[in-house]
Amino acid sequence: MRMLSLTAVLSGSATLSAVMAMAQEDRGAAIRSVIDRQLEAFRAGDLPRAYGFVSRRIRGQLHSPQLFAQLMLTGFPMVWDPKRVTFLPLRQDGGATRQRVLIRDAGGQTHVLEYDMADAGGTWQIDGVRTLPAVGLGLHRAARAE
Repeated sequence: MRMLSLTAVLSGSATLSAVMAMAQEDRGAAIRSVIDRQLEAFRAGDLPRAYGFVSRRIRGQLHSPQLFAQLMLTGFPMVWDPKRVTFLPLRQDGGATRQRVLIRDAGGQTHVLEYDMADAGGTWQIDGVRTLPAVGLGLHRAARAE
């Protein structure tokens, strides 16, 4: 009887782990899709659409697609026409969900961006972005060699 109970618990644990892994995978796919669609909007010059992917908090700070575009042009010019985009593993940092993205710009330079993501009632939105140094991530030499 104890053997059967332990087997049932282990089986239930494995099932729960599999379900959690699938949920993490689905969440990662949804987050990558949001970032990808925003990058497509930047490439197309569609500022209202690119602005539509940011969180309510960001919209409250910037108030318009034009101010958002100005910020992105000065702080993150690599997002306007990236030649290559590679998604790194999704990370949980405390309560924050963060997606790192490796971007090769038009000039061939490699940049690592980290997007803070916000769950807005089942829809993922971009809640911030920062550049990270490529060194220390083990990507700098490999990314330059491509």
